[in-house]
Amino acid sequence: MESLARMVLIILSVVVFAGLIALGLSFTKSSNATVRKIRRVLIGLLGSIGFLVSLQLFLSLSNIGPKLIGIFGMTTSIFALRKEYWLSRKS
Repeated sequence: MESLARMVLIILSVVVFAGLIALGLSFTKSSNATVRKIRRVLIGLLGSIGFLVSLQLFLSLSNIGPKLIGIFGMTTSIFALRKEYWLSRKS
């Protein structure tokens, strides 16, 4: 039972924090090209992982609580990815 609780903690942490961290990274700007590329890769990884785990959480359970958490994770991940890759065409 303890390992199940840890697994749930890991899944919910990824759902909640991956999109928020990616969104926070999308607001930081840098003039260094290397830092900018690393930041874009991190945003892409965190946003896509957060979106996929959130989608899995949203589709697999029938309760309203996990569905709302999944919607929150998907929304923040999509907003971060959209802000970084589709709204800024400068780099």
